[in-house]
Amino acid sequence: MSELLDEQVKVAKKLMSELNITKSLIDGVMEKPAEFVRDFFSNAWGRPELALKMDEIRKRFGCLIYYVTHEESNFGEMYSFLIVSKYPEDWKYQFVKKYPDGRMSVDAYVWNVTDDNKSEMGRILVQNEEGLLLRVS
Repeated sequence: MSELLDEQVKVAKKLMSELNITKSLIDGVMEKPAEFVRDFFSNAWGRPELALKMDEIRKRFGCLIYYVTHEESNFGEMYSFLIVSKYPEDWKYQFVKKYPDGRMSVDAYVWNVTDDNKSEMGRILVQNEEGLLLRVS
């Protein structure tokens, strides 16, 4: 791994721990981050186009994707890719904000499958359900 990727993995591990993600997923991300997340989620959901989209996002933004959620909403079908920026100066702003009701705010790239023009970077709200994350807003 490159020095940048090594550092991104450390940030991702910290974020995943704060999000209380199941240890087996954290360990998998630590081994081969891009390949594990891409293969785990695209295979689990039977969506080969998801693997291609993750590679595209990683190449376009230079970010590390460490988790993916899938949602249907009134905005359409969406995938939320939890990310670590390629810019070390951004890492101090990439944190998990926890709310009293159990929701947590994290940085993500949201791919709107229904309308790609509505895809964007931003913060989303997730909730931990037995070691896995669900997007709640």
